[in-house]
Amino acid sequence: MEYAVAEQWSIPNGGQGKAIVIPSSAANEQSLRALGEQLKFDTRRDRNAFVFVYSDARAAAMRNNALKDLLSKADSRFFDAHFVAMYNHNGNTGFHRLSMMPKGMDGPVIEVNY
Repeated sequence: MEYAVAEQWSIPNGGQGKAIVIPSSAANEQSLRALGEQLKFDTRRDRNAFVFVYSDARAAAMRNNALKDLLSKADSRFFDAHFVAMYNHNGNTGFHRLSMMPKGMDGPVIEVNY
């Protein structure tokens, strides 16, 4: 699956963090599972990888303000609706998981452990 990198940063003890944007039509369990496999492949050489997945570029651009709790209520609702997955690979601890939220943060969470 293709995705656009909206933001990227280095993780101090190795690896990359990213905020990526997928088509809104791909915010479903089947497509997100496929994305998880793609991210697993794309980050295979990284010691650590933390990937925030959004179904809208505007929501991805809000990530830093959301983390600082600086969004208005309307923007928070928009952000939550378009934050559809989180991929974590921690080579230090062995934690490796995709958490999918096809309906946004207010919907069910489906977890895939690798």
